[in-house]
Amino acid sequence: MLSAALLGFLIGAALQLQESALLPPAAYYAVLIAALTLLFTLKRIAAQAGLKAKTAQNHLKNGLLCLCMAAIAFASTGLRATARLADRLAPELIRQDLLIEGHIVGLPQSRGADTQFIFKPSKAELNGQAVRIPQRLSVSWYGNQKIRALANSEASTPLSRQPIESGQRWRLQLRLKPIHGNINPHGFDYELYMFERQIGASGYVRGAHLLQAAPSGWAQVLPQNWGSTVARLRASRGCSAASPPSRPPRSASTTPSMAPTKASAIPVLPDVPSTIVPPGLSSPEASAASTIATPMR
Repeated sequence: MLSAALLGFLIGAALQLQESALLPPAAYYAVLIAALTLLFTLKRIAAQAGLKAKTAQNHLKNGLLCLCMAAIAFASTGLRATARLADRLAPELIRQDLLIEGHIVGLPQSRGADTQFIFKPSKAELNGQAVRIPQRLSVSWYGNQKIRALANSEASTPLSRQPIESGQRWRLQLRLKPIHGNINPHGFDYELYMFERQIGASGYVRGAHLLQAAPSGWAQVLPQNWGSTVARLRASRGCSAASPPSRPPRSASTTPSMAPTKASAIPVLPDVPSTIVPPGLSSPEASAASTIATPMR
């Protein structure tokens, strides 16, 4: 029966992936409820089928089980795809100053004075009204931009005074926009990459207020803090690892293949005459004389 269940699940998921367009969520819920109802009454249906042979009853149960699991996989995959596609930024929230509370997940990436990180919001507001935004955001914090401290509107918080760490809880004023990537043949699909990471929007920081520092001590072993703890351990190992030796600066007129080398590293070969001596002759001069003396035919 296990093989029938696995086969049915694979068939249902494969059928859903062949859909050119998603069905309404009500249709997936109806299929799911019908499949679960049939699954719980499977044994009774096989007993009331009037089959006397035990083998025939087992074949009927395996067939119905395969059908139930195919329907469950079809409906669950469709509902999950519907939820993923609905996790997008609403058009009326594009490039609006949103007040968002949440925490940093993963490992922040620094590029010079700029920092980029994944922000998981727990609450979002626009002009005091609660709004719905994607569950994961790609946020950029630019170092050359004056960030307004939300706790005190007259102060500004430079990035150098606010280290960004995984696990911190922030109240950020963000300006968001949908994920957009260029369509180039055989190029990198940026939108697909962000979709696979479940990131529904990107934006940058305009105001910030630190609500809670990164977990430390015994708080690091709590299940909700495992991700941030692992990210900080990776960052600490990366900082402590030995950096590769730096390359010497290149000049404008020197390429790696034309770089000067030591004279002792170049082998010196003896001068070899370029004239080929045919077999039977002892010297290049004899070869040349015989070549001149031989008349051309």
